Amino acid sequence: MTAKQRAYSVFRKALKIIGYTGVLLIACVLVIAAVLSFQSVRNRLLDYAVKRADGSLPGTLSAERAVWPSIGRIEIDNIVWADRADTLAAAGRLALDIKLLPLAKRDVRIAGLTVESAVINLPGINACRITMAKGRRYRI
Repeated sequence: MTAKQRAYSVFRKALKIIGYTGVLLIACVLVIAAVLSFQSVRNRLLDYAVKRADGSLPGTLSAERAVWPSIGRIEIDNIVWADRADTLAAAGRLALDIKLLPLAKRDVRIAGLTVESAVINLPGINACRITMAKGRRYRI
């Protein structure tokens, strides 16, 4: 086998590997899209996200109803963020239009926000930020 034939063989193997990798990536994207097309899966992911937010924010976060009706839109009714007896923020309805690609990097980018009947206690939030445990700092 000549050097030219060897180089051609290596090139073909590399192209096959790249092709298989591309097909695998496309299949993964299609599977994720298919799974996210089910509202029950989206709602479970949203419940998980609300629980994570509750665990990472000071105080407690509660919502009467949180749904993910379509990909890219989240709706939350009667959401309350409280610390002890003090309500830090509350809204009768919160609707978010989110960008999907940043979610893969665990980043939430909001394209649109609708808030109805909102109450925000800025002095309470500021006081809460000062007394947070473990020296963690949050951007609000």
